[in-house]
Amino acid sequence: MMSDKIYREKYFKPAMEQLGIKGMLPKYARHTFATLSAKYKLQDIAIQQIMGHTDYAFTANRYTHRDLELLRNEIRKISII
Repeated sequence: MMSDKIYREKYFKPAMEQLGIKGMLPKYARHTFATLSAKYKLQDIAIQQIMGHTDYAFTANRYTHRDLELLRNEIRKISII
């Protein structure tokens, strides 16, 4: 086990610097991972377990975000125009 601070300073920040990404925090990466996983329809149980949660509803409600384009596409499915 390691502390959040050690992980962030020793591993996460250097990796982000190598990629040229500024201002990224590990929690943002978790949100991005969960959102992309849902978008590309990974199995709920897989997302839950990869993220270390005991309940997928928590993962979905807390970490996944619907992007505007996805919402527009879904609305188009019922649009008569």
